[in-house]
Amino acid sequence: MTLWGEHYNGYQLRAIADEMQHNIEKIGDVSETSIIGGLPRTMRVVLSTEKLNAYDLSPMAIVGHLQAANASVQLELL
Repeated sequence: MTLWGEHYNGYQLRAIADEMQHNIEKIGDVSETSIIGGLPRTMRVVLSTEKLNAYDLSPMAIVGHLQAANASVQLELL
């Protein structure tokens, strides 16, 4: 199945494909689905030295929290 839309970008099409994949996998006798292409969800985090110091946090502490949150989101999607 190919998704295409003149008014949708790669991220939006991948989000639609993710939802379709989730629903298709609920159907009996479906052994495997995969999504190829599109833009996966990404985030950019910019740290403020002043705010880190105010909360007595290190950049590595933030990295640990982000990795834990990312693992939690991936588990929820499975």
